[in-house]
Amino acid sequence: MPGKKRKKIARYRKPIRINIGMIIFLFIFVYIAAQILLSLNKGHISIYEVISDSMSDNNTITGLILREEETLLAEHSGYVNFYLNDGGRAAKRDVVYTLDETGNIYTQLADSEQKSDSREPSETESAIQDLLLRYRKEGDVRFQAVYPLRDSILAEILQTSSASMLSGLKTVLETYGDNSGFHVVRADTSGIVTFYTDGYETKTKENISYADFDTEASGYQRTLIGNASLIEEGSAVCKLLPSEAWSILLPIDEEQYKKLAEREYIDIIIRRDGVKATAAVSVYQKNGEFFAELILNRYMVRYANQRFLDVSLSLNSVSGLKIPQSAIVQKPFFKVPLEFFTEGGDSSSDGLVKEHYTEKGEIEYQYTATEIYYKDEECAYIAADEVLQAGDRIRKTDSEDSYILSETATLEGVYNANKGYAVFRRIEILYENEEYCIVADNTSYGLSEYDHIILQGEMAKNQTILR
Repeated sequence: MPGKKRKKIARYRKPIRINIGMIIFLFIFVYIAAQILLSLNKGHISIYEVISDSMSDNNTITGLILREEETLLAEHSGYVNFYLNDGGRAAKRDVVYTLDETGNIYTQLADSEQKSDSREPSETESAIQDLLLRYRKEGDVRFQAVYPLRDSILAEILQTSSASMLSGLKTVLETYGDNSGFHVVRADTSGIVTFYTDGYETKTKENISYADFDTEASGYQRTLIGNASLIEEGSAVCKLLPSEAWSILLPIDEEQYKKLAEREYIDIIIRRDGVKATAAVSVYQKNGEFFAELILNRYMVRYANQRFLDVSLSLNSVSGLKIPQSAIVQKPFFKVPLEFFTEGGDSSSDGLVKEHYTEKGEIEYQYTATEIYYKDEECAYIAADEVLQAGDRIRKTDSEDSYILSETATLEGVYNANKGYAVFRRIEILYENEEYCIVADNTSYGLSEYDHIILQGEMAKNQTILR
């Protein structure tokens, strides 16, 4: 209607209601997110189980073999043929080699061997197959393991060849007789036969120097004599090794000399094929040079055709508890004279009596149980905590004597995690390398086998709960 005023309609605003559930949910979400971020930024603590083990310094040195060696010299010129494999054992009066001045009879022997080789697969082939199968089953794929396999195969082949030639030799001798141009040489004594010479056959520990170990500078040469070789009269044909006793002479430095002088026996590893042995050891010095002699009575035949061997010596061998270097920490502790410790409270554990001032300035004496981390003849070592701090005065019971906590000393140890929280345990290191160390077992306030320790020692704090 004209002239009538319209009423204004005001929009009603609902009051804001706080949803407690949403706030709690938001708070939990933020808390979980913060914990995740903190855990990502904080390194993960790993646990390591302590085990018993042994470690040693392995000093690898190139040694020179010394043994009794008889060089067989040719009494005539001619073509040589061997009837034993290299490294084979000859009994007394066994045929070692023949010498054919013309070469005609050797040709007859070779023809005889070739005819015998044209047969069906022999026992030798079966033996070689067995060697290969055994090598494959053992799964030893080390490069060094190929050498013994190779030597075994060659021994089987040469043994068959020698047996065949020996059979042919009997036929030839029956046909031609032992004429002046064909000579059969037999072993005067039993021993191992080898077909190389190197000029070191007369070497002894008295006439050896450091220079003899430098094969390039000394001009060291090996001469290997094979079947059908033409031999001059008076030259070396082969060698006979009559004894199993042998030794390895090592050039050493003064430090090694001092260590080995204290030993009668030492564990060694021959690097060529990984043989482990215990050798008697003696040391001496000559003209300012230091030497060690390793004396053995086994394995000589394995190295009959060798002059130099790389040998690892086990020096500083110790046994104990093996722990990683990353677990080791150094921590300062208060040194407290032993006479200030006393028993008190509800237990028989050791503790200290601390002077305490009340609000009125009066002195009170408060017994505080404390954990001892190490003791020597005079002092015990304790850690600072919420109750005992630097500058605190402690009192001896039944006496007016007091002591102020101030003097500290550093202990080396690891954090034990057996109880779910970090507890410092002192260690005594017996041996160490870059990765691990061997510590004494069952020491006071120390570790025992199968204890669990924190692998990253720097990430832990004493008496803190592990998460």
